[in-house]
Amino acid sequence: MKFENCKEYCSLKNNKENIRKLMKEFDCEASGKSNLIRPLVTDENGRFDEKKAEKLITELVEDMDRYGYRYKMWLGHITAENALPEQKSFCRYVRMYLYLAIKMSLLDFSQYGFLMDNIPNGSFDNLLSGCIDFESNNDKDTLLFEYIVDGWIGDAGIISWCVFAFDYSHPDNKPDWMSDKVYKRMQEIEEEMLEDLDSNDMEELNDMEDMEDMEDMEDLGDMDDFDIDDIDIVEPIYDNLDADEFVDEGFLQDGHDADESKTIVSVCDQMEDSDKVCSCFASFLDMIYSDEVPYSYLSQMRKAVEGMLDTYMWDHGLSIYSSMDSLKRSKLYLEKAAEKTAYLNAQRKNRL
Repeated sequence: MKFENCKEYCSLKNNKENIRKLMKEFDCEASGKSNLIRPLVTDENGRFDEKKAEKLITELVEDMDRYGYRYKMWLGHITAENALPEQKSFCRYVRMYLYLAIKMSLLDFSQYGFLMDNIPNGSFDNLLSGCIDFESNNDKDTLLFEYIVDGWIGDAGIISWCVFAFDYSHPDNKPDWMSDKVYKRMQEIEEEMLEDLDSNDMEELNDMEDMEDMEDMEDLGDMDDFDIDDIDIVEPIYDNLDADEFVDEGFLQDGHDADESKTIVSVCDQMEDSDKVCSCFASFLDMIYSDEVPYSYLSQMRKAVEGMLDTYMWDHGLSIYSSMDSLKRSKLYLEKAAEKTAYLNAQRKNRL
């Protein structure tokens, strides 16, 4: 059987994605990352507790240090008093990241699902899924380029979450979450973009637009039957759209009213200390767009955080890897699933 149409390609993509999600769910359960963060950082009334959060962050950073030292990710212990300046900066960077990731994990981002696949679900896995590695200046500039072009940053972990939570500013103004340093760099990127659009590029762009116009005219069919009055003219409103006026039609069709739809643009209203968190995010970005933390550390952030979580879950007996009996049982279940899948494939081959 061969692919014949787009529907079959979409089906393949969706089916593979479903399997990947199942495998990720298994990994989260096996490693303990499915455990919720909220009970560890809130008081008896369910409100965010700074002291509890600080205690958890300190333990996690120490676990990361132990893991990194054991697997030679850095020299010595980066949490020691005699650590190198760049190691201390990296520790501060990780602490800010964990604080932001914990805060974002407590919020409801469900209505952003149509803009990005990776949204917080309140589990320890958010501390890993929110990570983003930087290996060069280009990696950093790509994020700002995306913000300039699209007005948001999609699927960039913690940066996407915080931008969606705090970005209430009009695109022509400096967002609250953007420091002067980062805003200046964004303006430089914008100027570089304009310089790249020289006369030759503009001519090519115009030629492409002319070709698209001709194709559109062909799609209209017989122009003798064309009546301009049959077309509904819709005024462009997005340039001046106020955030509170934005309503996602799909959200309303699911049975919600217009007031509920405002959760799409008021995520930060779920935080009592939104100004403080926004300021922390601005400082976090400042560290990214400075030379304070070397790429030798920024490029292995995900690996360090994954090791941190593995160590934490092992110490607290929350992963199957710390229990030989649980590990053996889990391997047995996986082997049975693999055998069943092989059997299904064999049956299909016999029918072909």
